[in-house]
Amino acid sequence: MEDGVVNDLNVRIRLEPNTKGLVLGKVQTGTNVKIIKQSEPYIADGKNNCWYQIQLDGYPICWIFGGYISKKEDYFKNFGVIE
Repeated sequence: MEDGVVNDLNVRIRLEPNTKGLVLGKVQTGTNVKIIKQSEPYIADGKNNCWYQIQLDGYPICWIFGGYISKKEDYFKNFGVIE
């Protein structure tokens, strides 16, 4: 597992890795998740990315679209916290 961070507001988390999957909830910028695995490439919201299967406190194993999650190390580099 790898650490990830949500990088946008009101990001839907889903039961399945597609835009028709049941929405389990919404997460906010800065929410920490554990990345379990990723799907094949997928186009959603006009973006080509993959889905990440994640573990998040208070939810069953679920999925988030890759355009809305960053690997934790990359997230903090973008904010100048680490070099």
